[in-house]
Amino acid sequence: MAMQPRSTRSRNALLGFGVVGSMLAVGLVFLLATSVFGVGRGGVFGSHDFTYFTSAGEAWLNGESPYSLDELNAAADRYYEGTPIDGEVEFEFVLFYPPQFFPLAAISGGLPFDASRFGIAAITIAAAFAVGWVCLWCFRRDGGVTTTLLGSLAMGLAVSQTIGNPFVSHNIWMGQTSVVAAALMLGGFVLCCQGHAWFGAALLALGCFKPTLGVAIVPLAVVRWPKQTLIVMPIVGLATAAYPLITQGPVQHTLEWLSAVGTYKSHPPNDPDFQHYFGVQSLIRSLGIPAPKLIPLAAIAALAVILFRKRLSDCEQAAFSICIPIVLFQGHDYDLIVLAPAIALLAARFSRSLVGLGTLIVGVLVLFVPLRMVLDFSGPPVIGRYREIVTVVMLTTLLVTTLARGRREPVSSAPIKEDQPK
Repeated sequence: MAMQPRSTRSRNALLGFGVVGSMLAVGLVFLLATSVFGVGRGGVFGSHDFTYFTSAGEAWLNGESPYSLDELNAAADRYYEGTPIDGEVEFEFVLFYPPQFFPLAAISGGLPFDASRFGIAAITIAAAFAVGWVCLWCFRRDGGVTTTLLGSLAMGLAVSQTIGNPFVSHNIWMGQTSVVAAALMLGGFVLCCQGHAWFGAALLALGCFKPTLGVAIVPLAVVRWPKQTLIVMPIVGLATAAYPLITQGPVQHTLEWLSAVGTYKSHPPNDPDFQHYFGVQSLIRSLGIPAPKLIPLAAIAALAVILFRKRLSDCEQAAFSICIPIVLFQGHDYDLIVLAPAIALLAARFSRSLVGLGTLIVGVLVLFVPLRMVLDFSGPPVIGRYREIVTVVMLTTLLVTTLARGRREPVSSAPIKEDQPK
């Protein structure tokens, strides 16, 4: 194939940069408007799940335990005194996050209310861009076209869907952490693939403050880079949890957290029948069929990715392993950001097909429409099944990603050879 003239390549590169930049700019404006500036939302920015993190940080920094309901509520009373939501914060459930969550909680609870909520928002936005970088890596590694207008649009979709995603906005408005945890785990995995396994393992460990997201990607990383992960991850995990464990007592505090996790299912939003709870279990139960937690199924899927990893590219491993816990185990709408790498792979594979890319865009729109907007719409009965429709779209995304496998890069692109003695 003849090389394109330099002027043509430069023009195509400029076109791609302009398309992707424009899509990112639009996505960022939408993100800021619907999160930080509260367009279309009710209540006060920083008055939802965010209150748990600030109150937990306040408790830990004052030698108290966020796993004690009385101490958590006392910390909330102190922290929110004189703020716009003074007297409105009262918890019915303790914190569910492990002690490794301390660094983020300490930032949240150690800063004044305004500085804290805008600071955590800035961290979440940076995390969304980091996930976008992972998606760009997936797009390029999977052979996505970048030299045509259609290819530029596909690349723009691959990246901008992480910035303009309404559920990233939801993370910021509520103070959720799925974007931050996903960015750390995915970013760590990609760095490992690029030969920076020591640093990548540290990022993976930092992301484990949300353990459910790591049930597949962390074991996969351990198998591929055993020396780095088995040395670095425990050290980082202990370091992030050191202050709470030392001040509260390591055994006692760990037992308190495990007791808190035991009450997780009794929290109404964690019931599979809750309208913002997504996944195969909730889909089966919506059909009137009793379905327990599908932990064994998630474990089998994670094991399959590990066992067949040599048949998967690095980007496919990242995309599949981060999706498994949300689709097969448990997830809420704000967790759907983890589908971003799989969508980026599809964008790469449809970057030569107008019909394919158009279908993908429609699927993304269906997937990311906020449920509360749908439920407020008076329409046909199928609207009431929107949660189930989204779950089907999630499963279809992963199925098509599996089947539509085009040109892939050689497995294990890292300079460090996996499964080889050092």
